[in-house]
Amino acid sequence: MAPIRPILQRIAAVLLPLLLVASCASTSTSLKNVWDDPDYSGGPFKRIIVFGIGADGAMSHTFEEVFTAALKQRGVEGIPGYTVVPEGEQPTRENIEKAAKAAGADGFLVARLMKTDRETQYSPGYLPTRPADIGPVPAIGMYNSFYGYYGAAVTYAPPSATDFEVVTVETNLWDVKTEKRVWSATSQTFAPGNVAKEAPVFSKVIIDALAKRGLLPAKS
Repeated sequence: MAPIRPILQRIAAVLLPLLLVASCASTSTSLKNVWDDPDYSGGPFKRIIVFGIGADGAMSHTFEEVFTAALKQRGVEGIPGYTVVPEGEQPTRENIEKAAKAAGADGFLVARLMKTDRETQYSPGYLPTRPADIGPVPAIGMYNSFYGYYGAAVTYAPPSATDFEVVTVETNLWDVKTEKRVWSATSQTFAPGNVAKEAPVFSKVIIDALAKRGLLPAKS
């Protein structure tokens, strides 16, 4: 039987890079830059119109519906932007402010897709450098222990590369009454899947940050 320590070293050398790739490629959203108006003292917003800008119509609609549903869970009335700005009309700031006032909203949130980058995570693989590290490799069906099984399984792992996308979004919350921006943040989402899958995660990150600042009701 091969010594236990070399086998564990081989397992770690192969599995750790794979875990790193998985953690980077898994769907996750994080805030990178956050700003808020220190002079704002209007309390939590109660009725917010949500706009998703930069994606195609269907994706924007899905995002707005998911985000407003998340707001509702926090006791905030959310309104999808596409329901108040006519189809085909550009969601300019003037149009958004007009729609927000007409809908009786006290705030409007705009999530704008800034860029999509493609990154690559490399795993160097593993090749034993000393014959003594390899040890005897048992035949199929003859593994008698955990170490024997994995000692054979991870004797060699080829180098690999995993490509994934990184999406950067800028999110701004505006006060309808004062027409001033009260909160802003940029976020990065790694390896996003479809909008319906990622939007709940993104919504939670943004809503938690807004609640922490006191711009939304705290989670009950």
